[in-house]
Amino acid sequence: MAFHWTNLGYRRWVLAPRDRAYETQLPQPIPAPVPETEEVPTFAKFTTIFMGSYVKANNKPSEQNSKESILRVRLLPRFAKRRIDSFNVLDIDTLKADMLEHDYNRKTINNTLATWSKLLHYAHDLEIIPKMPRFKFLKISEEKFDFFDFDELERVVAATADDPDRRAMVLLGG
Repeated sequence: MAFHWTNLGYRRWVLAPRDRAYETQLPQPIPAPVPETEEVPTFAKFTTIFMGSYVKANNKPSEQNSKESILRVRLLPRFAKRRIDSFNVLDIDTLKADMLEHDYNRKTINNTLATWSKLLHYAHDLEIIPKMPRFKFLKISEEKFDFFDFDELERVVAATADDPDRRAMVLLGG
């Protein structure tokens, strides 16, 4: 390799003929690697990931059992073979409508939706799905409790006078 001065006074590198021949023997630039497209898991496959990582690390045993039951009984039979990125608002509303039609309690429906929502949020956090559908939960009216008045409580206590176990249960729960 050599250099010479240009008419403007700049130094310029010039390849000698032997360098040009060497340049053709150099390996060509390696093309940028094409990222491998990972296959998006099915709902059933991601459920095992969700239960084994997020649920196990972040939930108490009772909540782990609840989520496992909801997934096994209500969501996996319906969505097991679907890709985790294929869900939309229509799927959510259809599930709500079907559960209401089968007379599920609104609280049960909301618990099912909460588990499904958390699973999809976790997939989104892991960047497995680009976006997730919006979940709208059912409104639940406050339950009214009908307590015994004093006369009713006295009659129940009197009715359990001959059975000490039942009497204790009534007095403690009354």
